[in-house]
Amino acid sequence: MTHIWGTLEWWEATFASYKSDNGVLVLTLSDGTTRKMNDWDEDTQDTLMKLKKLKRGDAIYVATWGGFKKAEWFCDVEKINL
Repeated sequence: MTHIWGTLEWWEATFASYKSDNGVLVLTLSDGTTRKMNDWDEDTQDTLMKLKKLKRGDAIYVATWGGFKKAEWFCDVEKINL
């Protein structure tokens, strides 16, 4: 269950890696593309904790919030338990 409020668009991807750059999270997917999450205080920290539990190759759901372009942004992730 997500910690983000509002209308979310969820889509499937494969996790590769992440990094935190001055509070901004950068998610890298297996296809080499990246998505960013701005520093939204506690919401960003909650998402960071989820990212830390993922391993390269994990199937994930990625959420984009409030009409942000899903090719550039993300706000949450959930591991898909296959």
